[in-house]
Amino acid sequence: VGIKVIDKFMDKLHVEHSGLSLVDASGLSQENMITTKIFSDYLSAMTKRPVFSDFYNTFATAGDNSDFGYVVYFGKDTPAAKNARVKTGYIGGVRSHTGYVKTQSGRMIAFSLIANNYHCKTKEITKIHEQVVVALASME
Repeated sequence: VGIKVIDKFMDKLHVEHSGLSLVDASGLSQENMITTKIFSDYLSAMTKRPVFSDFYNTFATAGDNSDFGYVVYFGKDTPAAKNARVKTGYIGGVRSHTGYVKTQSGRMIAFSLIANNYHCKTKEITKIHEQVVVALASME
């Protein structure tokens, strides 16, 4: 039932999701697959919804000591600090950072970064993702 609800919602948002493969709706199965484009398109579509403000506020604030988890260190002392809103994910060799960041001119960008089957420490992937988000926040 959960998978059908997700499909219907993506259709309602006009998000092309043929690259989405769900075995269960929990997000915990390693057989679930999604593309970064689907995530980014979904986030972009959500900016047009009446519930966007509430949705946006569910994302952790990067580099903000008053927030929680390791995201308080993500982008700290950079243009991404207290700017980027990030959801993180990790499951058996897959690391993700997905969210929103504002450029220097105030333009909001939806982003999604996923690394699969990497052969380094997870913190190295996190650092690369952080550098990408900081670069986006530094754009005009």
